[in-house]
Amino acid sequence: MQSTTVVVSQADEITAQRLAERLRAHFHRVVLSGVEELPQNLRNHRASLAVLDMDLVTLDQIQELSQVFEDIAFVCTHRAPDAELYLACVEAGAADCCHSSDIVSIVRAYRSVPLRKRHVIAA
Repeated sequence: MQSTTVVVSQADEITAQRLAERLRAHFHRVVLSGVEELPQNLRNHRASLAVLDMDLVTLDQIQELSQVFEDIAFVCTHRAPDAELYLACVEAGAADCCHSSDIVSIVRAYRSVPLRKRHVIAA
Protein backbone atom coordinates (compact mmCIF):
# COMPACT_ATOMS: atom_id res chain seq x y z
CA MET A 1 0.00 0.00 0.00
CA GLN A 2 1.32 3.42 -0.91
CA SER A 3 1.62 6.03 1.86
CA THR A 4 -0.51 8.48 -0.02
CA THR A 5 -3.43 10.70 0.90
CA VAL A 6 -6.37 10.89 -1.49
CA VAL A 7 -9.05 13.57 -1.28
CA VAL A 8 -12.42 12.50 -2.69
CA SER A 9 -15.13 14.97 -3.63
CA GLN A 10 -18.31 13.48 -5.10
CA ALA A 11 -21.79 14.92 -5.59
CA ASP A 12 -23.46 11.88 -4.02
CA GLU A 13 -22.49 11.05 -0.44
CA ILE A 14 -23.08 7.31 -0.85
CA THR A 15 -20.93 7.24 -3.98
CA ALA A 16 -18.22 9.16 -2.11
CA GLN A 17 -18.27 6.70 0.78
CA ARG A 18 -18.15 3.65 -1.52
CA LEU A 19 -15.33 5.15 -3.54
CA ALA A 20 -13.38 5.98 -0.37
CA GLU A 21 -13.81 2.43 0.95
CA ARG A 22 -12.49 0.94 -2.30
CA LEU A 23 -9.58 3.39 -2.52
CA ARG A 24 -8.44 2.51 1.02
CA ALA A 25 -7.27 -0.84 -0.36
CA HIS A 26 -4.73 1.05 -2.50
CA PHE A 27 -3.86 4.21 -0.59
CA HIS A 28 -2.83 5.02 2.97
CA ARG A 29 -5.46 7.65 3.73
CA VAL A 30 -8.68 8.77 2.04
CA VAL A 31 -10.40 12.01 3.04
CA LEU A 32 -13.89 13.05 1.96
CA SER A 33 -14.33 16.70 1.05
CA GLY A 34 -17.01 19.05 -0.12
CA VAL A 35 -16.19 21.31 -3.03
CA GLU A 36 -16.10 24.45 -0.87
CA GLU A 37 -13.38 23.15 1.41
CA LEU A 38 -11.52 21.27 -1.33
CA PRO A 39 -8.48 23.58 -1.64
CA GLN A 40 -8.07 23.68 2.13
CA ASN A 41 -8.31 19.88 2.41
CA LEU A 42 -5.84 19.36 -0.44
CA ARG A 43 -3.37 21.60 1.36
CA ASN A 44 -4.00 20.49 4.96
CA HIS A 45 -3.93 16.77 4.21
CA ARG A 46 -0.97 17.08 1.83
CA ALA A 47 -2.88 15.12 -0.79
CA SER A 48 -1.14 13.32 -3.62
CA LEU A 49 -4.35 12.47 -5.47
CA ALA A 50 -7.75 14.14 -5.77
CA VAL A 51 -10.76 12.34 -7.24
CA LEU A 52 -13.32 14.94 -8.26
CA ASP A 53 -16.87 14.59 -9.57
CA MET A 54 -17.52 16.63 -12.72
CA ASP A 55 -21.01 17.31 -11.37
CA LEU A 56 -19.29 19.38 -8.64
CA VAL A 57 -16.38 21.04 -10.40
CA THR A 58 -15.99 22.72 -13.77
CA LEU A 59 -13.19 22.28 -16.26
CA ASP A 60 -12.00 25.77 -15.34
CA GLN A 61 -11.80 24.71 -11.69
CA ILE A 62 -9.84 21.58 -12.64
CA GLN A 63 -7.42 23.73 -14.59
CA GLU A 64 -7.03 26.19 -11.73
CA LEU A 65 -6.58 23.45 -9.13
CA SER A 66 -4.00 21.62 -11.24
CA GLN A 67 -2.02 24.85 -11.63
CA VAL A 68 -2.20 25.79 -7.95
CA PHE A 69 -1.52 22.25 -6.71
CA GLU A 70 1.07 21.13 -9.24
CA ASP A 71 2.17 18.15 -7.12
CA ILE A 72 -1.31 16.63 -6.94
CA ALA A 73 -2.69 14.23 -9.54
CA PHE A 74 -6.34 14.93 -10.39
CA VAL A 75 -8.76 12.29 -11.62
CA CYS A 76 -12.20 13.42 -12.73
CA THR A 77 -15.23 11.18 -12.39
CA HIS A 78 -18.53 11.33 -14.23
CA ARG A 79 -21.62 9.16 -14.33
CA ALA A 80 -21.22 8.74 -18.13
CA PRO A 81 -17.69 9.68 -19.18
CA ASP A 82 -17.01 9.77 -22.90
CA ALA A 83 -14.04 10.52 -25.15
CA GLU A 84 -14.93 14.21 -25.46
CA LEU A 85 -15.15 14.73 -21.70
CA TYR A 86 -11.98 12.69 -21.19
CA LEU A 87 -10.02 14.91 -23.59
CA ALA A 88 -11.41 18.08 -22.03
CA CYS A 89 -10.43 16.91 -18.55
CA VAL A 90 -6.92 15.93 -19.63
CA GLU A 91 -6.48 19.26 -21.41
CA ALA A 92 -7.54 20.98 -18.18
CA GLY A 93 -4.82 19.14 -16.26
CA ALA A 94 -6.46 15.93 -15.05
CA ALA A 95 -4.72 12.58 -15.33
CA ASP A 96 -7.94 10.78 -16.32
CA CYS A 97 -11.72 10.94 -16.47
CA CYS A 98 -13.64 7.78 -15.65
CA HIS A 99 -16.66 6.45 -13.79
CA SER A 100 -16.39 6.66 -9.99
CA SER A 101 -16.62 2.87 -9.75
CA ASP A 102 -13.59 2.39 -12.01
CA ILE A 103 -10.97 1.96 -9.27
CA VAL A 104 -8.50 0.33 -11.67
CA SER A 105 -8.46 3.44 -13.89
CA ILE A 106 -8.15 5.78 -10.90
CA VAL A 107 -5.17 3.87 -9.49
CA ARG A 108 -3.60 3.51 -12.94
CA ALA A 109 -3.99 7.24 -13.59
CA TYR A 110 -2.22 8.05 -10.33
CA ARG A 111 0.61 5.65 -11.08
CA SER A 112 1.05 6.99 -14.61
CA VAL A 113 1.49 10.66 -13.71
CA PRO A 114 5.05 12.02 -13.68
CA LEU A 115 6.93 11.39 -10.46
CA ARG A 116 7.02 15.11 -9.67
CA LYS A 117 3.26 14.92 -9.20
CA ARG A 118 3.44 11.78 -7.07
CA HIS A 119 4.99 12.89 -3.84
CA VAL A 120 4.64 10.19 -1.24
CA ILE A 121 4.23 11.25 2.37
CA ALA A 122 5.75 8.95 4.96
CA ALA A 123 3.23 7.57 7.40
